Amino acid sequence: MCGIFGVLEHSDHASDISKDKLRQAAQSLSHRGPDYQGIYSGQGVGFAHARLSLLDLNSRSNQPFWDSGRNHCLIYNGEIYNYIQLRDELVNKGVVFNTTSDTEVLLELIKAVGLDCALDKLEGMYAFALWSPADNKLQLVRDPLGIKPLFIHENTNQFLFSSEIMPFQDWMDFQPDMLSILSYLQGFGGPSKGFTFYKDVKIVAPGTIMEIKKGESSKTRRFYNLARSWEEDQFRQYDSMSTTQLINKLDEMLYNSVNQMLIADVPVGALCSGGLDSSIITAMASKEHKNLAIFHANVTGPESEFDAANRLAKHLNLDMVSVDSTHDNYLLELAKVTYHYGHPIARHPNSVPFYLVAKLINENKIKAVLSGEGADECFMGYGHLSFDLRSYLKQFPKQSIYKFARESIRTLLGKKKNRMDWSFSPIGFDRRYFSRRTDYTNLDFGDLGVNLGNRFEYSIDIEDATNTLLGHKNENITEKDIITFNMLAYHLRTLLHRNDCLGMAASVESRFPFLHSDIINYAIHLPYRHKSKFNLFGGQRQHWFFTDKWILRQVAKRYLPEDLSGRKKIGFPASGIFEKMKITREFYRDSFIKHQFQLSNRELDYLLDRSSPSTKIGRKLLSLEVWAHVCLGISDQSAITQKMQKYITI
Repeated sequence: MCGIFGVLEHSDHASDISKDKLRQAAQSLSHRGPDYQGIYSGQGVGFAHARLSLLDLNSRSNQPFWDSGRNHCLIYNGEIYNYIQLRDELVNKGVVFNTTSDTEVLLELIKAVGLDCALDKLEGMYAFALWSPADNKLQLVRDPLGIKPLFIHENTNQFLFSSEIMPFQDWMDFQPDMLSILSYLQGFGGPSKGFTFYKDVKIVAPGTIMEIKKGESSKTRRFYNLARSWEEDQFRQYDSMSTTQLINKLDEMLYNSVNQMLIADVPVGALCSGGLDSSIITAMASKEHKNLAIFHANVTGPESEFDAANRLAKHLNLDMVSVDSTHDNYLLELAKVTYHYGHPIARHPNSVPFYLVAKLINENKIKAVLSGEGADECFMGYGHLSFDLRSYLKQFPKQSIYKFARESIRTLLGKKKNRMDWSFSPIGFDRRYFSRRTDYTNLDFGDLGVNLGNRFEYSIDIEDATNTLLGHKNENITEKDIITFNMLAYHLRTLLHRNDCLGMAASVESRFPFLHSDIINYAIHLPYRHKSKFNLFGGQRQHWFFTDKWILRQVAKRYLPEDLSGRKKIGFPASGIFEKMKITREFYRDSFIKHQFQLSNRELDYLLDRSSPSTKIGRKLLSLEVWAHVCLGISDQSAITQKMQKYITI
């Protein structure tokens, strides 16, 4: 929806914050909010806001937004999808509204019931700051899953917050955080909360409230923890429900979520990759929005999903608009994409086609789109999350395979009395056959240096989920029921970062029906066997006899033809760009990497000999180099782009 920025100075003798610097902060966020940039400057406090108008397009809803008595000021980025219901409740209590925006609803709700109670009532995505001048108190909040970003910098003199890091550059010196960089080079995907690649710049964790008073250090507390929201009674309820009941429940919740996220005073479109997740969202949305605009990024090459996306468009009688992403425009766009990404982007090389489709959406005058992001994390859509029988059997001689098959069938026939249970999942075989090879609870990187460098960001999430679930005595709870928690933590945060920063780079907001709180609650309590289901006569090529996202596919059959509801997971492709890339040594001769690590030419050559672009370290070196140039100010985007074109071929 928007971009936010603020500064709080701790000195009792602080003057008014420079309006010119605040305007510059707002301007640096203008891609997030091209419709209006507003500022507020007071003694030792200042705010900047860049608005993307989606609800109540009138200037009365511009921010920073004050209540009628000017007792509270809200600087807000996000969408509250249930704001109409909340507004009605407040009107019944006598609250008078001057706008039709969710911004005013959020502010008045906090005033009426308090911050913590208000957060319990919200359905949406948000990062906001609430300033109370009478108390000299600033409160910052980030939504439970971290859909909307929030960065901070804190020292003894001032506190800064922003939707992006780059507005900080006029208020502090940018230096690389070498622990984060080393962790990243050794295997970590990159930070998504806590420390960043910039020294002394942090990412506020999802579900967090920060409170800052002038002259005092900040205080932090969590108002939401995904693992601790799990309840055994809810798990038991879903464990006892029939598959038909569970399918109907998911169908209803997802349809309601889609309908709720179509709310806007401007047209809302949809991303259409051609995969199951975006297809079902698009199909549901088309029933409520007859002229739904749909968009596709066609990554040209063997992994192109254009045909599948086009089949969906024809099935729904919609006009699809697409943009081609080729090898040539990868190098042309990489510097700009990295600048907006804010971090090296090796983990998601498909960030370039994502940015291209976001620009296409903007060119077609659409400000918000529905996305299928989150379905794979909720319902086990990644191939490696289902048991790979084919790979497992390769380690055994044939006679062992026959024994395995015989015992598997005995288990299937005898699992429940008087009937065959074809909803089998590999739970009963964990310890006897493949628990050591499929250990989903030990997903840290196994190296103290890597984990210490990222300050145990990944490992602590896993520990929280493991301790919460396995602490229960319910024998039906297994290690595999923890997978959803793990996927909805670090992995999802990296995808949400890509969606936010690159969508908003083109002034486009992404909305995520699969991340509605009702569906998240459903997914974490749904037994694993309904997500990855044994299927003797089917399954998928990447994992024999198992169907991933089984329950979602059953819902999809109600809206999509079989060739779309049954499509295997491909993922947003990058069309093998790194495998086809060649980088000459001259690209790194006068480089950030060489100077930062103080490498001689011989040492640099040693590194480059072992890090071609087709390797993970090769991709990370390139991404890190480009990031250092455009985000640390070594050179501008055009200079590093010209350098890449000179020394890199595809």
